[in-house]
Amino acid sequence: MTVPNDPVTMLLRLSRAAFWLAAIAAGLGLVAPGSYATPLLGLVTLAVALAFLTWRAALRAPLHAADAPAEAPVTPDAGALRDIEADLMRRIDTAPTFEAALHAGAQLLRNEFGAREAAVYLVAALTIFTTFQRVWHVRNELSGEIASVKDDDGGAGGV
Repeated sequence: MTVPNDPVTMLLRLSRAAFWLAAIAAGLGLVAPGSYATPLLGLVTLAVALAFLTWRAALRAPLHAADAPAEAPVTPDAGALRDIEADLMRRIDTAPTFEAALHAGAQLLRNEFGAREAAVYLVAALTIFTTFQRVWHVRNELSGEIASVKDDDGGAGGV
């Protein structure tokens, strides 16, 4: 029998062994005399905790990171980008609502470019004043200046 040197496999085997130790100790606790019940219950608790912690550690460990070669990012050529653009425009044009069009575009970005996240936000209200206020705030944050712009109650509320 060969012993694997992979840490994930070893953690999963240790987790399985601790689980079965807990199961056996629980079974013995049911049939053992009363004076053994408390130590066996303590053993069950420790074995279950060990099984859970080693299982979680195995889930968090990278799976065969050293074995797998690093994949080079795929850069689409001009023709592929035109095809993606045409597909994006078709999806947006056929979407029944604006929000559906945004979600269709985000899904295409995830599929074609491997984006992990493509967030779609719904804007509740937007007026000229709130747009100016946000731009002013960002400009001041970037430049380090502090200035205040008073809200004229233009209908956007706290947006």
